[in-house]
Amino acid sequence: MSVKNIFTAFYLLNGLLCGCRCNAQFTDITDEVFGKSKDGILAAFGDFNADKQTDIFLISPTGKNVDILLAVANKQYVRVAGVVTIADTTGNISSVVPGDYDGDLYMDILVTIMDNTGLYTVEVHYGYYMDLDRNSLQIVAVSNLTEKLQDEPLVLDMNGDFIPDLFGVNQRDQRQYWVAASNKRNFTSVNITTPAGLSAIRNPHSNAFIDLNYDLSADLFVTTSNGSFEYWLNKDGELTYTRTVRAGAFSGSQMLIGQSVFGDFGGRGEMEHLLPVCSDSNCGNSQIFVFTDEKWIKLPVSFKDNNGVIWGFKPPTKNSYNNIKLPVSLRVGDYDHDGFPDLLAILYSSGRESEVLQSRVFLLNNIPCTSEECQALGRTFQVQWTLGLGDVNSPLVAAFFDIYQEGHLDIIVSSQTTSGVRLYALKNGLDLDACFIKVMVLTGQCYGNCTNGGKASYGVNQPGPTIEYYSTRPDGTPERGLAGQLSQSAHFSLQLPYTLFGLAEMPNFVDTLAVGIPQPKGQPLLNSTWTSVIPNSQLVVIPFPRGEPNRWKYKLFVTPSRLVMLTGAALAGTCGFIAGIVGLLQWREKREDQKEKRQESHKFHFDAM
Repeated sequence: MSVKNIFTAFYLLNGLLCGCRCNAQFTDITDEVFGKSKDGILAAFGDFNADKQTDIFLISPTGKNVDILLAVANKQYVRVAGVVTIADTTGNISSVVPGDYDGDLYMDILVTIMDNTGLYTVEVHYGYYMDLDRNSLQIVAVSNLTEKLQDEPLVLDMNGDFIPDLFGVNQRDQRQYWVAASNKRNFTSVNITTPAGLSAIRNPHSNAFIDLNYDLSADLFVTTSNGSFEYWLNKDGELTYTRTVRAGAFSGSQMLIGQSVFGDFGGRGEMEHLLPVCSDSNCGNSQIFVFTDEKWIKLPVSFKDNNGVIWGFKPPTKNSYNNIKLPVSLRVGDYDHDGFPDLLAILYSSGRESEVLQSRVFLLNNIPCTSEECQALGRTFQVQWTLGLGDVNSPLVAAFFDIYQEGHLDIIVSSQTTSGVRLYALKNGLDLDACFIKVMVLTGQCYGNCTNGGKASYGVNQPGPTIEYYSTRPDGTPERGLAGQLSQSAHFSLQLPYTLFGLAEMPNFVDTLAVGIPQPKGQPLLNSTWTSVIPNSQLVVIPFPRGEPNRWKYKLFVTPSRLVMLTGAALAGTCGFIAGIVGLLQWREKREDQKEKRQESHKFHFDAM
């Protein structure tokens, strides 16, 4: 019997146990994981000390510092305060984007600072030496872009060299790339030639570095001020303007357009563009549009709760911690592992006339839809009103995060309180051992001889890789999914540095998993495929050497969940029981043989006379 067949039998047995699907409830575990370090606004995620555990980046309530909650071995987080401190006394930090901006394989921290004129300064704080000792986390150099920007930049890898670059608009209304190079702690500005007739980029934008034509190479998506969207496809290693997608029914002057997000919401292996929209500036009537099959459709999502109260997206209002408006945003993640990405949103409602304005965090579950409105996608979203998230008052930002690093998406929230900004950790209590696969693509600059002393370089937050999987459900129907790693970086996108695919109750091997990286100029498309990937595991991909996908390395870390271990115990118990029966029968057979031998020895042999 082959090893694959043994694993398949093991996971099929586990699949029998995976069928228990219970209602999810989220439990507040803030004190358990954060201790007394509960202040600060959630800003980004990344493995700062390269210990293979994802850490949490926070902006301090003063808006002048970046603190880090380091994940430690006992499933807690230790605060390291003041890792980054800005000298600007008038501006405040508006965003944090961890990454390796000089190619030395150590995590750096990019921060944007908004001044009182509404322009943004970009600072990169370069890290050099770090280990698990918190006293060794060092920022050794700081560099600024030579000019200010009109909005926060998009972090992308426009030339495919594994070193993050920037895309944005300078204060002279010019679109530019700022290109970083290995071992150079500065950026080179490159002007972008745009065709005539293109609109200005929307502010705040929701630009993205995402695969738009399904070739496993990231393209550039641009949001414009007139509500349309530009596609700049990667053609032979150059991001080239291809077309403009016009606005749909949400193009009216009174409409408030939120931040674009992307996901394979239909479970078809296609990247859908999803957009939250308000019919007015107060979001009195909230809607969700999705662009699929070359057309816009409005999903039939009800924002009326069980008590008949109408909710809607929280409109952009200045918050007191840094006087910055937070746009209408949605977060994407498959919290229930059913294979269809869900949404996390902050909704507000004035409630009944006697109640005050309130805002809460809600999950929007991705469910089947058979109505004519959503026939093109076959899915819609349903607000989950009773999932235990209502105890967090006045949330500012909320995001999915795997708190215990075990493959389940929990929720972290920063909320406004009378005393400042408080952090909450909400544990996903879904009692379901549905299967998943977690994929992280590292830098492809080295393997085995990395200059940071490691065999592979963790903690560099690589933007742009595209991940796609194919598999088969137990009933024989195909299962597929598509996602991009770190496709957006501005305005608290709060994306994770890895991709988590839910596989539902599918204990079979994932048939194929493909990973593609941004195409460098003068090279063919670069992607590689692996087969028979074990579910409930993390796959770490190292695309080295960059130009030889057939030699790319990967590491597989199996995550034995509770029911998998119970399955193993049941399997071991069954084998032990069978072995006991075999042993008992063998012992009885041996006794019978010995008895026959004694009887034979006492017989009288007439031949001996």
